Amino acid sequence: MIVAAILVILTSMVGVELFNYQKDTNLKATQKDMVNYLRIASQKAVSGEDGNLDGASDKWGIRFANGADDYYQLFYGNSFLDANATEKIYLSGSVKFSDPAEGQNKDIIFDRVTGAATASYVVVSLPSDATQTKTITINSNGSISSN
Repeated sequence: MIVAAILVILTSMVGVELFNYQKDTNLKATQKDMVNYLRIASQKAVSGEDGNLDGASDKWGIRFANGADDYYQLFYGNSFLDANATEKIYLSGSVKFSDPAEGQNKDIIFDRVTGAATASYVVVSLPSDATQTKTITINSNGSISSN
């Protein structure tokens, strides 16, 4: 019985560690995907991609929305409009935005040709553990970094 009890305790400890590892992996993957979409928006702006096919190059950006369902969305234009959004990616249930704040949006817009951006940062975290966060920083020159 003692051996069985020890096995149960060890199994539960391994299960908890596996669960935490899975959440951390999901957080890192979300951060990586968000950085990739920011880079796509930057590349589209720098290359002068025409989002609405009117013959003029457009600014491109990403909207980060913190609400009932957190998501980020690629768009073109000087400011966010639903009609100009091309993709919407929802965060998994285990990952939430810490910044922007609950009920808020944050738009990062990259300028045509130069790729300059609204300087800002975005923070994703695990709601069950506020110490597990990942920050994405966008500098005014358009460079994107993450920790």
